[in-house]
Amino acid sequence: MMTRNPDACRLGIGALLQKELELTEQLETLLADEYQAIAGRDTETFERLVSDKHQQLVLLARLEQERVVMLEESGFDDGHAGMTGCLQWCDPRQQLAALWQNLLSVARICHDQNRKNQQLVELCSRHAREALHLLRGEDTHQDVYQADGETDDRHSSRSLARV
Repeated sequence: MMTRNPDACRLGIGALLQKELELTEQLETLLADEYQAIAGRDTETFERLVSDKHQQLVLLARLEQERVVMLEESGFDDGHAGMTGCLQWCDPRQQLAALWQNLLSVARICHDQNRKNQQLVELCSRHAREALHLLRGEDTHQDVYQADGETDDRHSSRSLARV
């Protein structure tokens, strides 16, 4: 294990946190755009944004892994406690603490927005399934399975095409 000196650690962690913050802020924008694409039923834009989001997450995962290596090289565990300890050790003036807190804040916003996007996708999907059931002449609120897990075939289905 290579122990870094506090100054080298501060410079390395600072540069890394700045990159992570920039990418996380870009992710925040992508997620907001994704929400608008979902709400507007713009599938082409949605698909592009999902791909962009995936690429952004891959880059962020690489930076996080670099941060874990820096922490370990400096004798700290990864995770919040290790990061806090490392920042106290290498940055006694706490110049990087605000950057770290800002990163955590933007990451929380991204997490919440991603959850909202997922909920909207599920809602749109449910509406599409209900519309298909209506077109087939099926009860839109029927349970497909009975309580025992067996298929529920009590509901007759008549397609609108047959009506």
